[in-house]
Amino acid sequence: HLITGSGDGTIHIWSESGETSQRFVPGLQGLAAIDDTRFITWSADETATIWTLAGPLAWLESTAGQVTDVAIAPDRSQLMTMELGGHARLWLIDGLARGDGEVTPPPADGSQPPVMPATAELIGHNQLIEHAIWHPRAAFVATTGRDGAIRLWDVTTGHAWTIAYGHASRDSVPGRIDVVPAGWVDRAQLATIGEDG
Repeated sequence: HLITGSGDGTIHIWSESGETSQRFVPGLQGLAAIDDTRFITWSADETATIWTLAGPLAWLESTAGQVTDVAIAPDRSQLMTMELGGHARLWLIDGLARGDGEVTPPPADGSQPPVMPATAELIGHNQLIEHAIWHPRAAFVATTGRDGAIRLWDVTTGHAWTIAYGHASRDSVPGRIDVVPAGWVDRAQLATIGEDG
């Protein structure tokens, strides 16, 4: 299936035959696929929802601010929401799938889906987190923000293992440094790209 979203809040779920079904999410800001049968949406009202192709599966408990992006672990067991103000949270989503890999369907009686609490809150960046990259083994996640910091987080505790600085702002204005994590080298080192070249 192909899932698309538009600025008016309409989500289209397209099948290989060209048939489509629709969902509507007020204030839709973005969506991302989790796997073949699940996806997540986030909205201007600071809500985020995990969906199956049939309907909403779970709501994420109130976030610290409007979600700006998400990063999904390679094994699809966890995801991270990036929020305004430099906040980030981790969510364990592995429990939403049964052992056979099939996604638990939404409530058939029309009741609201369950609300999921975050497993950890990542506190440290003082400006917007713009990028995140999970380690291939999903043991930790690296984030970069407009504050120029590169942080490695333990996903089991939410604590920062390492905080690194090194890139400089092109216009020498503090707090306006764009750093992008390029990827993991030998699963042991993180390569980054900064606006300083």
